[in-house]
Amino acid sequence: MEILSGVVVLAAGGLGTPVILQQSGIQEAGRGLFIDLLVNTYGVTKGLNQMHEPSMALVDHEFHQAKGFILSPYVNLTRMVRSMESGASGLALPTRKLTGIMTKIVDEPAGRVYADGTVSKPVTERDRTRLQEGSSIAAEILVRAGASRKSIVVSNPQGAHPGGTAAIGNVVDKDLQTKVDNLFVCDASALPVSPGLPPILTIVALAKRLAKTLAA
Repeated sequence: MEILSGVVVLAAGGLGTPVILQQSGIQEAGRGLFIDLLVNTYGVTKGLNQMHEPSMALVDHEFHQAKGFILSPYVNLTRMVRSMESGASGLALPTRKLTGIMTKIVDEPAGRVYADGTVSKPVTERDRTRLQEGSSIAAEILVRAGASRKSIVVSNPQGAHPGGTAAIGNVVDKDLQTKVDNLFVCDASALPVSPGLPPILTIVALAKRLAKTLAA
């Protein structure tokens, strides 16, 4: 089915948008992928657990500007997910005695999404340093809260918010328009750098600004 339109706003996300753009002839898309890399640090306690606590109810920003990471209480409650992120060590963690803290970083835009949809995202040396520093602080917090130091487990790196693959100044201009007239991008792929924070409010702000531009 073909639908014709005078204006197209593409919003398929940080992984989907660059694929569509590249397959439409905009080869600059796909570079500069960031994913807000994160690790979860877990500790086993005798009398505490986070089973019934809301995830990320508190976010500690004190290290964000200077060191490029945030900390927040978080536990993956299912053993299957913990085994996926931490292997046998994660599988063995007892859910009813578990506490955890997420370290999420401002990662370098070193990844790429290709036209066939495949993705490459290395963890750079700077990324690894930030993850290690944040998880070390998280481990100390958990120990002081009552977790056994021997029980500390740090997950493998994961990602939460893919973006940067159709960045302002590279693929789109300040009005979110590509080099194709009236083809706009409005999602996390337009963000030029990783926020290291949930991007939803920024995306909403971009969408409202674009709506005003198109309505003018």
